[in-house]
Amino acid sequence: MRIEVAADTDVGRLRAVNQDAVHAATFRSRPDGPVDRACLIVADGLGGHAAGEIASALAIETIADASASLLSRPDVSLDSPDSASAIADAVQEAHTRILARATQEPRLAGMGTVIVVAWLVVREGEAGMLLAHAGDSRAYHLADGALRQATPDHSWVGEAVREGRLTADEARTDPRRNVVTRSLGAQETVEVELNGPTRLSPGDRILLCSDGLHGVVDNDALRDLLGQGDPSATARALIDAANAGGGPDNIGVAIAAIG
Repeated sequence: MRIEVAADTDVGRLRAVNQDAVHAATFRSRPDGPVDRACLIVADGLGGHAAGEIASALAIETIADASASLLSRPDVSLDSPDSASAIADAVQEAHTRILARATQEPRLAGMGTVIVVAWLVVREGEAGMLLAHAGDSRAYHLADGALRQATPDHSWVGEAVREGRLTADEARTDPRRNVVTRSLGAQETVEVELNGPTRLSPGDRILLCSDGLHGVVDNDALRDLLGQGDPSATARALIDAANAGGGPDNIGVAIAAIG
């Protein structure tokens, strides 16, 4: 098995500044071997002016560096507690760096970002995925034609849906749908949620995206588009679909295909 990845972002139709940031990187356990591990990240910045853009970029830089250190090791295993600790620590370090930057520059006070991170590893013929997230950017897993949301939303409406106070359809139009309950930098502390490791199979696809995509394009369309084309073409097709739906927000997309 091998992994193919792509990431893309777009300002959308209504925003002047793109505060989404994305990252997709691959690694090899052997210099002459196939691509057998990858890191995907989508960060959706919060805050006025350039603040959200700075927070999301800082989060990507911090988490990407930590991810490269671990995923470039030939002995990495997502089943190890060390891997779970490492991905959580990377997100926490991003949170700390955003807070520190905002303290140093008062004009950036209150900036933050939501985040979703996926580590993917093929080891001894089996593929797995470990997720970390805080906020309402999402991870999806497409397997055997079925699309599953792999991360719960840390948002007011997400919690209301899980508690039965809103339906999923009501949540899509509720005026509080942009209120997030977890993020990096915007509060003094953040609780990072981990999911996995989840077993993957050849043909599976992983999508990480900001609410500029999942808030506009419904699950049926996400499933159909995600299952077509190579990851680069698929990422662009998803962005085009969000813009065709009005593009009300920045759009961030990262995709992995297991082959």
